[in-house]
Formats: sequence, structure tokens, C-alpha cells
Amino acid sequence: MADSRYVITALTEGGFEGLERSPFRGWTPTSFRAGWPLFIVRQAWDRGLDLEDLADGYGPGLGTMGGDWSGIRDSSEPALRAMVEAALNFLFPAPPQVKGPTSALVSVNGGPAREVKLG
Repeated sequence: MADSRYVITALTEGGFEGLERSPFRGWTPTSFRAGWPLFIVRQAWDRGLDLEDLADGYGPGLGTMGGDWSGIRDSSEPALRAMVEAALNFLFPAPPQVKGPTSALVSVNGGPAREVKLG
């Protein structure tokens, strides 16, 4: 728990209740009742993910109107799906691609091996 930000004391249908560690107040009671998808979106938003082009809670093209959570929370289902996808990719980026071999030696019907370029 020393390095934790949250301690969950109860899971609810729409989220959770527990404790959150604040750098200024220490451990304080917290709850999140907007559901897990919005919790993930909130975590990414708090860490700097720009959702202005995806949020449509105030209407298409209006974003969050300067950072109002209601613009995210009240967004349409397609907008929420796009925001959750963006949040997951922001919080959990794809691992770097491992470079594999660029060529291989291939022998056809027992003939001499020749180099073939891959990819």
C-alpha cells in the first residue's frame, strides 16, 4: 500500500468506494460512481490526454468546452467508446516492435540455399 494511489474498500455497480492518496491531504475517502470506462478516461484525462476532439457531451464538435468533465461524462456511446480506446492506448502504450530477421536462407526441393528477403 505504500506506493498505491487507491485502496478499494467496496466495488459498486457503477464504480467503487475507498481511499485515495493525495500529496497534500494524505489518505482521504473517495468514490467513483460513473462506471469503470469513465474512470479509465478520467485517469488519462488527469494525466494530460486531450479529449477535445472526441467528447460530444455538449454537442458534436464542442468538446469539453474548456475542460468541463460534463462534456466527457455526458457524451454519446460512440464518443465514449472512442475516448476509452484513446485512454487505454494513452495509459498502456503498445510495446516497442521487436525487429526480427530481415532475410532467411531457403532451399527448394533440396536445391542450393538462397537468401530471401523477409517483410
